Amino acid sequence: MRSALVVLAACGGVPSTPLTTAGSATPVAHVERAKAFEPIDLFTALASPENPDAATAFVAPVPLQLELGGSVYESTSVDMDRATLVDRAGTKVRVALRHGAMHFGAWVDDYGVLPAVVRDIGVAELAGGGSSDVGTTFEVALRPGARVRRLAHAKGWTQVRYDGELEVNGWLPDDALADVFVQPARHMRLPTGAPQLMLMPGAIFRTRPEWTGRELAILASGYLVDVIKELDDAWVEVAYTDTEVRMHAVVSKHAPPGRVHRPHEREPVVPIVPDATAPRGTCLYARAGGEPIGFFDADQPVQLVESGQLGWWTLRVDTPWDGLAFLVEGHARDALATCR
Repeated sequence: MRSALVVLAACGGVPSTPLTTAGSATPVAHVERAKAFEPIDLFTALASPENPDAATAFVAPVPLQLELGGSVYESTSVDMDRATLVDRAGTKVRVALRHGAMHFGAWVDDYGVLPAVVRDIGVAELAGGGSSDVGTTFEVALRPGARVRRLAHAKGWTQVRYDGELEVNGWLPDDALADVFVQPARHMRLPTGAPQLMLMPGAIFRTRPEWTGRELAILASGYLVDVIKELDDAWVEVAYTDTEVRMHAVVSKHAPPGRVHRPHEREPVVPIVPDATAPRGTCLYARAGGEPIGFFDADQPVQLVESGQLGWWTLRVDTPWDGLAFLVEGHARDALATCR
């Protein structure tokens, strides 16, 4: 039985207390909360014109299947994909994807759909909003539009990881997240005019100027933070603000770097060497005789080989998913069936 994809309502919440960091009044992106949706027709979603200003979903570079129970294709990329949410089956979500001229439907694990933060909110250490470091005035907050990865869920709270100039790990109430949103410009650091400190990636920001201070964030790909005050020869009170994250913390200039969970691109195992051209409208299938799951909206160089089933060909095209293969129908390689 197909069910709607929903964002659970939280039982409680973290107060949206703005940090005292410069730049906090900068306008933030519009974020549209995901609503329970009725499954929609895949081809209706695939045929809709792409609109970068429309509310949409984003999918992490996770493995996908063209049909439930079918082959699993690993991603070699680190980039996110815009998608339309089409259907849900258990923990799998069907999405409509576009890759160049290719429009197709696929299934991904629901953790691969990246939600966005819908309001300015502090990231909690524990589910429910608690903290082991009582009394600290330092914290990190995510701003509307910041994309996060789901790591775990407990009692109306979601454990998330934010990957930007900073890496932030912690808990947010479910009602602070939405699966469908309007994507803003990302990772724009906001100038404040304060003195700056250059740090190497891996620098750990803490709640107290001591090694036992709780970790708030790690410098992932940025280098500069604003200096608020030199505390001693080792520790500095700092701040950082961009369009997605704000932080007020302390950092040691001499501590060894921490680990950053950055994915890495890898070379595809199955190389694709085009030897044919699929015409515009060529219909894509997950299996011979099945339902169509996609099409090309322009002529496309492809690799085309006999599938072993009369009237069907195996088609591959260069994509971020290693070895991704479709079936196409045609009585000859230059006479492929179209569905548009």
